[in-house]
Amino acid sequence: MSYLVAAVQLQSTSDEVANLDAAAALIERAAGYGARFAATPENTNFLGPHEEKVRRAQPLDGPVCARFAELARRHRMHVLLGSFNERGAEAARCNNTSVLFGPDGGVLAVYRKIHLFDVDVSEEVRFKESATISPGSEIVAVPT
Repeated sequence: MSYLVAAVQLQSTSDEVANLDAAAALIERAAGYGARFAATPENTNFLGPHEEKVRRAQPLDGPVCARFAELARRHRMHVLLGSFNERGAEAARCNNTSVLFGPDGGVLAVYRKIHLFDVDVSEEVRFKESATISPGSEIVAVPT
């Protein structure tokens, strides 16, 4: 039995509409080639200032997830939304959340990034994902 999987290569930017349109077009293309599973990268919907990620964060039942659920349902395939900015419990932070949709468009699994990227490159350059992202706490695995 063969099972075609597509890795959607996307360079996300701060233009959320363009990111989502590009991801959808690539998933559509993969489905046209017969892919049964397509996975998008981390920060599929938005890659930009961290405070803006928090401001744009949506719930799991918001428009970003609804769009990917519809793609999965329409093409009868598994779709992994590599991650998007999910509204969290704290006003100043969101979650970096991956969602797996089944061929019926239903949510099969939700994973919130556990190990956040905090690094001091130099005294002048510091990246602290934990300042605006709340860490998850559960490892997630699901059969497809």
